[in-house]
Amino acid sequence: MSKDAQKKLAPLFEAMRKQAGGELPTNITFEQAKAMLDAFVKSEPGGPVAAGYKEGLELLRQVMPPDEDPNSPKAKKKRRIIEAAAKLFAKNGVRKTSIDEIARRAQVAKGTVYLYFEGKSALLMQAIVHEKTRYAAKLQPLFSGELSPEDMLRAWLRVFFQGMEEMPIISRLMSGDREIIVALEDLGDSVGMNVVGVQADVVAQMIDNAAAPHRYTKEEIHDRATVLLALLYTASQIFDERLRDGIPRDRFAGLLADILVDGLVGLRPEKHTK
Repeated sequence: MSKDAQKKLAPLFEAMRKQAGGELPTNITFEQAKAMLDAFVKSEPGGPVAAGYKEGLELLRQVMPPDEDPNSPKAKKKRRIIEAAAKLFAKNGVRKTSIDEIARRAQVAKGTVYLYFEGKSALLMQAIVHEKTRYAAKLQPLFSGELSPEDMLRAWLRVFFQGMEEMPIISRLMSGDREIIVALEDLGDSVGMNVVGVQADVVAQMIDNAAAPHRYTKEEIHDRATVLLALLYTASQIFDERLRDGIPRDRFAGLLADILVDGLVGLRPEKHTK
């Protein structure tokens, strides 16, 4: 995709993020994106997104998956290729994984892989989406409204930490894996659509809600969200078996979440100091 196309897509993805409340749904399809943009244009009819609406939709159609029956033979074959790629990328890395190996593991012809994906970078993106989809499914119960803001933040961190084993590619990306970063750069940032899936404003809102009532300024909340995200980006190193000293992974995740939340929300107005 050209740099010009990426530049034109950027405001569309930003509009969809706003319409979604800060974070795009996992594996969003073209029809879902169109519905979001329709709603956004309706709320801001004179804005730049409305002006480039028709051209923007055509660009989105090229980079987003269409709605399809997940049980159709085509969808099943595509999913098999993505799952094969995800396992090989996690095991061997992106550079050492060939399209031939992915095809063999998925039990399809090499040419079939290219019918669905332009190359390894596109497959890597879908492998990341595949991991994130499984992670997102575990997050859904947290937003049922039954948990207090503090408990929701605590539960969200536990799910994230426990899910790192199930998200090896995302964990490597967050830890700064150069192979993955370089491969994704071929697609352009706007096509990535927030690959990591954790945005500072969303995290800041959770901290703000969990710590209430408080006297933190907006800047102080933002800074705490930034520090928490930095920790999440390097969390895979903390969970090294040698550092856990025999503590089971799930208990370690719970303890780490407790320590973080207690530190973030434990400072009430009467104790607040900058």
